[in-house]
Amino acid sequence: MGPLEVLRDGRPISLPAAKQRIVLATLLLRANQNVSPDELIERIWAEAVPHNARSALYTHVTRLRRALGGAGSRRLIRTSDDGYVIDLPPEALDLSRFRELVARAAAGTDAAGEADLLGRALELWRGPVLAGVPSESLQRDVVPLVVEERLRVVDRWFRLGLRLGRDDEMVKVLKEATAEHPFHERLWAQLLVALHRSGRRAEALETYRSVAALLRDELGVDPGQELVRLHSAILAGDPEPARVLDDGHLPPASQPDDPPQSPVRPRQLPSGFASFTGRRAELATLDALLDREDAHASPPIVIAAISGMGGVGKTALAVHWAHSVADRFPDGVLHLNLRGFGPGPPVEPHAALELLLNALGVVGQRVPAETDARSALLRSVLAGRRVLMLLDNARDAAQVRPLLPGSRSFVLVTSRNQMRGLAVREGARPLVLGQFSPGESTALLAAILGPERIGAEPWAAAELARSCVHLPLALTIAAEHATYRPGSPLHTLAEEVRAQRTRLDALDTSDDHEASVRAVLSWSYLALEPPAARMFRLLSLHPGPDVGPGAAAALAGVPVAEARRLLDVLADRSLLERPSREQGRERYRFHDLLHAYAIEQRALADGPAERAAAVRRVLNWYLHTASRAADLVEPTRRRFPDVTDRAPAEPPALEGPEGALAWVEEERAGLVAAVALSAEHGWDDFTWRLAHALWRFFLIRGHVRDWIDTHLRALDAARDTGDPRVLAETMKNLGFAYWRAGHLAEALDHHGRALVLDQESGDGWGEAKTRNHLGFIHDRAGHFAEALRQQQRSLARYREAGDLCGQGRALVGIGNAYRQLGHHSASMVHLKRALAVTCEIGDRWGESLALTAIGFTRLTGGYGAEATRPLYRALAISREMGDRWGESMALIVIGLGRLINGEYGDPSHPLCQALAISREIGDRWSESLALTAMGFASLASGRNAETTRYLRRALTVSHEIRCIAGADDLLHEAFRTAMPRVGHQTLVSTLSFHTRLQLRLAAVDAPRALGPSPC
Repeated sequence: MGPLEVLRDGRPISLPAAKQRIVLATLLLRANQNVSPDELIERIWAEAVPHNARSALYTHVTRLRRALGGAGSRRLIRTSDDGYVIDLPPEALDLSRFRELVARAAAGTDAAGEADLLGRALELWRGPVLAGVPSESLQRDVVPLVVEERLRVVDRWFRLGLRLGRDDEMVKVLKEATAEHPFHERLWAQLLVALHRSGRRAEALETYRSVAALLRDELGVDPGQELVRLHSAILAGDPEPARVLDDGHLPPASQPDDPPQSPVRPRQLPSGFASFTGRRAELATLDALLDREDAHASPPIVIAAISGMGGVGKTALAVHWAHSVADRFPDGVLHLNLRGFGPGPPVEPHAALELLLNALGVVGQRVPAETDARSALLRSVLAGRRVLMLLDNARDAAQVRPLLPGSRSFVLVTSRNQMRGLAVREGARPLVLGQFSPGESTALLAAILGPERIGAEPWAAAELARSCVHLPLALTIAAEHATYRPGSPLHTLAEEVRAQRTRLDALDTSDDHEASVRAVLSWSYLALEPPAARMFRLLSLHPGPDVGPGAAAALAGVPVAEARRLLDVLADRSLLERPSREQGRERYRFHDLLHAYAIEQRALADGPAERAAAVRRVLNWYLHTASRAADLVEPTRRRFPDVTDRAPAEPPALEGPEGALAWVEEERAGLVAAVALSAEHGWDDFTWRLAHALWRFFLIRGHVRDWIDTHLRALDAARDTGDPRVLAETMKNLGFAYWRAGHLAEALDHHGRALVLDQESGDGWGEAKTRNHLGFIHDRAGHFAEALRQQQRSLARYREAGDLCGQGRALVGIGNAYRQLGHHSASMVHLKRALAVTCEIGDRWGESLALTAIGFTRLTGGYGAEATRPLYRALAISREMGDRWGESMALIVIGLGRLINGEYGDPSHPLCQALAISREIGDRWSESLALTAMGFASLASGRNAETTRYLRRALTVSHEIRCIAGADDLLHEAFRTAMPRVGHQTLVSTLSFHTRLQLRLAAVDAPRALGPSPC
């Protein structure tokens, strides 16, 4: 908690060797835990690992032991079976003492006592974390997490200090914190409040002026709205300016580059359990935790970790309680099954963060690529908001930790493991569930079977509960089974369960809990009608996390209506979980124990041929339906000969492009898993065909990671086909995914190899498409002459192939390239031809593309107001087709046209709409274009601070996608319009950003700011 320092008997021990300090710091951060040699090597050398790294590591550990004190240090740092462990009592390490004090504070009920403990914890801080430890990975991966721990404690301690009137203490700590974190505006705001409350109003105002100057000089931004409101409150003499910091009573501050919009308030809870009963003590504990959070003016994050064996009712308790308190979380309720235990791999934090961000309205390429960046963005999105987050079926604390919000939220975690790591480090409150008491078991049976039936044979009900070892899952399944035998006495059912338990005990050596569950499952499964039992078994072959009636019908080879009936039979008997009907989705999923049992029974009842046939049927259903959906979205796409499998008898109804998009989005997880499953079986035809059918959807929705993953598998499958056309087509699709992700080098490489295959195989149409893509890539990169050459050759090939649709796309590309090269007349000639062709063949998407390009060219050619007419036609077509990308591009050009024509400052300006759409679909290039244009609009309107913010955001996005070119000439005209309206100093300041955006200022005819430049 500061510079690395070792004391022995109160005297410092010198550790001059940098690598020894790295080793010691790594061991201390994992005190009393094994640290592998690989981790230590990575911390020391990062990617520059020497060939003798392990022997060098051993030398550093030996020298470290010697420096720490000889034989005693060997006991301090001991060698384990697979690494090293440093054995330290908690009081010997400041970080452990810090966390122990924080945990004690969280467990207390007295505000003064809690504040004292937190104050003692903060006093342990001695400066920047791990100062003097030159490990890039430690500074990157560990230090920010420790710093965030401290800042959470500071925030909590500040709130307590306000209540207790400890203003002078707060000033001291907050001055130290702001010195270490000079750009953390929340800390500055808290310091202003503490200064004002301690009677130092003048110092508070001077502090505000200092931080405002710091932010402007170092970052080029003004203070945020919270600081501005606080400054105004202090100036006005508000006796309690801390109210400004109470985010619960103020709308969240919006940034100028974020157009006003309602925040997404997710309500993701699955339906509750109608027969839920018992757990009164646990429910009371959760209520008390929430009530305690409500008592704080600005509560910290509260985490409750529910643990227990499989089938004990962790999810049922969590969902039931979450429903009961959902209305106390106005900003939404998030739910995510982390699949820590059960079929398939757990959801890794990287993917989990994307799902959570998507639920909060952050989609597509707005989701960062790196896990740490996603985690930080989630905390930013949830800052100042109060949500309930239910993380179900977690594997361990490491899976959960990156998903935690920063403050004000309540996180409920369920896991078979006790989350001791979360309890120690994040202060999670553990809640361990055991089996039901006899009374609770009887109550659950009565809730399902009715009190009359239980009252008639109470001893039989007790025996049935004992046979189910008082486990809620087993009790529920047994009771649901009994409802279908209303004429059977309970004692008969109890005897059957006991007999089944005896039979299974003779077959395996499972523990009491597992054997009892299997006995109940077997008893219930054997009572199913044969078609339902077969459906139960075959569902375990489905690759996705849940399944709908269509895919289930394909698996079992039955009509959809019959599949729906069988699914409902299984759900009614609690052998499947059924989602909330309120969500309007027919999806079913297994409990992990039931999935394991279904696999067991499948192995016993269904031979390899039957299992393979079921998998092939569901893959065929996915392939044919996805192909139909792709045809609706892209009618002109290339079609290879169909696979030999017949089309499904009852394909789902897809109503137009919108219906196709909705179906793919609902089935996306299953579709992506189906590509992987077909690859595992070696069924190459399914693998590459299904990936080909999906790429356009991934493009539209911004699911670039899925796009790349599926096509990497498809690439292997395409190579095995020996068909150069299939391989070339796969390379183009994968290359276009890399283009969308901003990896232009990879995009060019894959298209270059595809071009070779096209030419070797004599595939003229394939070559035309490849060159068309290459034209787009070079245009995005700013290589306009090369873009023109590729599009001209694409046009020639499309003409040879007789493809009018392709000719229209190539003509648009030629027109765009000519415009960028300054040849407006040639541009208009080609674009008008493109428009004529697309209208002739009814290619609405191509027509919209051509109209938008015509608008571009007319605006840069000085056509004035007339230039925007085709843009409004393009906008109407895009909206009619549901083409969000086309809509955003038309709006950007319309917005720039308004700016050039002298229209500024309209809050409903098309640029704001374009920015919102580009973020919604995850198109970073159009986002950067809209931000740059909005910067110029702000410049023309004299809103200089907004100009700075917009252009900085544009710069950030452009760097992330490694490209800024594509509309340079049009932006130049907009900038020429804005320039005369501002003063010299503002112009100079703005141009400094243009330079960083690769915009050039010519010596003559200043400011010619946007000449083309390669990325």
